[in-house]
Amino acid sequence: MIRFRCSELSLDRSSLLVMEVTMRFLIPLLLLLQAPSGIISDGSLRDTLSAKYAKKLVTVRGFPSGTRLQFDADGALIGGLPGVFTLDGHLHVDSVNVAPDRVEFRGHQSFLEYNSKTKKLEESVGGSRMTVEFARKASVPVERGIEAALVSFDGLPKLVPPYWTKFLSGNGELETVIDPVTGRAVPRASEDQGLVPKAVKQTSPIYPKSVLPLGITGTVILRVIVDESGKPQVADIVTPVGYGLDQAAIDAVDQWEFEPARKDGKGVKVYFRVRVNFSPPR
Repeated sequence: MIRFRCSELSLDRSSLLVMEVTMRFLIPLLLLLQAPSGIISDGSLRDTLSAKYAKKLVTVRGFPSGTRLQFDADGALIGGLPGVFTLDGHLHVDSVNVAPDRVEFRGHQSFLEYNSKTKKLEESVGGSRMTVEFARKASVPVERGIEAALVSFDGLPKLVPPYWTKFLSGNGELETVIDPVTGRAVPRASEDQGLVPKAVKQTSPIYPKSVLPLGITGTVILRVIVDESGKPQVADIVTPVGYGLDQAAIDAVDQWEFEPARKDGKGVKVYFRVRVNFSPPR
């Protein structure tokens, strides 16, 4: 006949309980210590990204249109269509969310508007809710893909045509209009000399749908070269508006047709100012 002593049975149960509690805390600690260097927790990653991007304006390279933009782990855009500089690809980040398979930047769509006092483009938050997502892959640090896709406001001059850079720096002084073909200065149209092109066909600009709710009005002033055959080319922006209206004006003027300025019966290349007015369609 086998007899058990109560004290021995009680000791065995206590030992098992101690071992169970110890293993619960010891195993995760050992796994953490054995993890490769450079790997940080999702919480730490969220804090790092929030400190860098939250409550700030970021711009997606290429200015793609849309309010939900998705990127792979290397920072390459998945789908998406090219947009307009002052209209698309700008996000005012409200929060950063880190999930096992992706990182999300959540906020509101922003536009760039022209401030006539500072002579600079500035952020205008007034669009729809917007999300920019980055896929995560174990072998690729997600920060690398994010940095490849996003740029700060200070980095915009490297991404836009030269005629925009002065409105990002605040230096609004106009340079001489240069012929992109010959590299020489183009003379200004002159009524006194009879050197004035005449428009024979004008296409109306298309008002951007995404800013219809904002009811933006304004006048875009361009400097336009008209060559010897009457073909126009926008050389410079004198006064922008922002919200994509400037590009709408450029797209329209590029389709205009002119009778060129003439001197001694021959076509002469000149430039002149064109005003394009905008108001929301009714």
